[in-house]
Amino acid sequence: MIERQVFVGSWQLTFFEAAGSPTLRLATFGTDDAVVTAEHPVVTPPIAPGVVFTGSGHGVWQATGPDTAIVTFVSLGSTGQGTLFGTVTARSNIRVGWDGQTFSGHVVWTIADRDGNPLATYPGTFQAKRIVAEAPESTTAAARTT
Repeated sequence: MIERQVFVGSWQLTFFEAAGSPTLRLATFGTDDAVVTAEHPVVTPPIAPGVVFTGSGHGVWQATGPDTAIVTFVSLGSTGQGTLFGTVTARSNIRVGWDGQTFSGHVVWTIADRDGNPLATYPGTFQAKRIVAEAPESTTAAARTT
């Protein structure tokens, strides 16, 4: 049985949407149930109301079982010209893999204007892998291979 603590840490996520190319995001799940995410600005799928770019996000996560959780985070959205457009909210459920080093899930993105009025929603899936500490390669060994 996987414990709640398994969600805590930093992860690299790959999102898959039916109407767009896969995108990458980083996420850190804290012990206080906070989630902070980051990605390079990406264009949302064609069903979005025009070009919308997103950036970092903030949110919360909550364990729903020994190996499952729900996650909600909000990112700011801007137009292609850099003007604040509104928000992009992700609501998802996740299940940790048997090894505790991966998770996957479903997500529903909601694009809303500045007043919070929903303009478009679209579903997707994602896969994540834990970011782990790694020692650097030996500079001596690296120098010998170049």
